[in-house]
Amino acid sequence: MALWATQRLFPLVRGGEFAGMLDSCRAAALKFHNELAGDKRFIPAFPPELDIVVWAAVAETPARSSELAHQFFDGSAAKNDHLALAQLPLRLFRSDLAPDAGNETIACLRSVLMKH
Repeated sequence: MALWATQRLFPLVRGGEFAGMLDSCRAAALKFHNELAGDKRFIPAFPPELDIVVWAAVAETPARSSELAHQFFDGSAAKNDHLALAQLPLRLFRSDLAPDAGNETIACLRSVLMKH
């Protein structure tokens, strides 16, 4: 329903208003992803396809990285910054994160960069 309503208000027209908004969202997401990649405290997952950026905290183990993600999430919520937590496979992150205790996933942070 939301997609239908959005397309009624902003038709899918190449170079149109909605296309411009999507381009702005993706540009912001790519910029944020690149900033995370240059910060030794974080490990970005995959480059964003649109406006969603996912990253993990650098730590000695995936379990500790997950703990840091939860702490960062809580701290951001206290500042009214809207992030989400996601549990994703370790294979989506750089290869030096080895599974610990048989756990093949990591808690990471997720942000949607919507611009208007």
